[in-house]
Amino acid sequence: MSNRTTPLIRVITFATLLIGTLDIADAILFYSLRGVPPIRIPQSIASGILGRSSFSMGLHSMFLGLAIHYFITLVVVTLYLLASR
Repeated sequence: MSNRTTPLIRVITFATLLIGTLDIADAILFYSLRGVPPIRIPQSIASGILGRSSFSMGLHSMFLGLAIHYFITLVVVTLYLLASR
């Protein structure tokens, strides 16, 4: 790997974790203040694939929702950083 590629991968990784975490934390806080249980936020993301059954699958659909959320964040961060070059 070249010296230029390694920092880009680190930046993408750090930005994905930071932005993804801030984004999901904001959504959880916003909806928690309105009485929505925190587990429902990632489950609602997973419902895009699983449908309404996502809400009855517990932690399985929650972790799937988080994985989808961070994957989307990774794609957005990567495209942004590559386009900005």
